[in-house]
Amino acid sequence: MLVQELKKLKLQKEMISLRRKCGDEDQTGTIEFVNDEITILCMFSDDGEFDGYAIFYTKQIYEVLWGNRKHKAIVSLSKDYGDKKKLTVSGESFLEIFEK
Repeated sequence: MLVQELKKLKLQKEMISLRRKCGDEDQTGTIEFVNDEITILCMFSDDGEFDGYAIFYTKQIYEVLWGNRKHKAIVSLSKDYGDKKKLTVSGESFLEIFEK
């Protein structure tokens, strides 16, 4: 069910924050790729600046937040910085992605 919800948020290009079991901080951004094994997040700072990409196991996610004032502010601020760097994913697993 989590993957289905993440795929919807990806299609909507929704700014989200993820909480993972292995981290103590939220990661904020938009979903670039998601499947049962991995999730790739296009990260943004609180100031709306593109902050790189994060790749991690989908099963690490335990909470997803979206639609609050912080997210709306980041979306608004990110428009000032222009387009983010393009990411091309070829593969469906960690191993396949890193081999290419």
